[in-house]
Amino acid sequence: MKVMVVLAVPALLAACSIIQQDVFLESPEGSEEPSQKLFSVQLPSGWEATYPQAGGDSWSGSLSGDGITLNFLGGPYATSEIYRTLKGGGDQQMELRHVNFGEEINGQQGTLVRPRTGQDGLTGLVLDLPTRRLVFTAEGLSEDEQKVAFKVFRSISP
Repeated sequence: MKVMVVLAVPALLAACSIIQQDVFLESPEGSEEPSQKLFSVQLPSGWEATYPQAGGDSWSGSLSGDGITLNFLGGPYATSEIYRTLKGGGDQQMELRHVNFGEEINGQQGTLVRPRTGQDGLTGLVLDLPTRRLVFTAEGLSEDEQKVAFKVFRSISP
């Protein structure tokens, strides 16, 4: 019995380990500008960040692991489907299907979004920063996956 407990503890610790990751936007090829740090995030072990691709005045990428993908985009005018879930977003049906609430995340005011019931809808975070906006979204997450997503969202530090 003790052997099973000894073996289970390292497995649990490995499953719970967190990795701090800085996400950078690489400068365009041939440019002498340095890479730009976009944000830091704590990811569960085994997760990875797909580094963002620049597009016009914005960029996008993803955080993924354990069958979950959290898409992100950012820039001065970053927009997403998530805005349809917010009050005044122009889509009353989307507003009614989602719950959104403000929360301070590492010193920044953010808006967290989740489906009102079950997994039918968007789970996300909007951070409006002084020089840019960060938007994170995932669709169709189970309640357990939403908890993981919120844990990741709450670890984001611009």
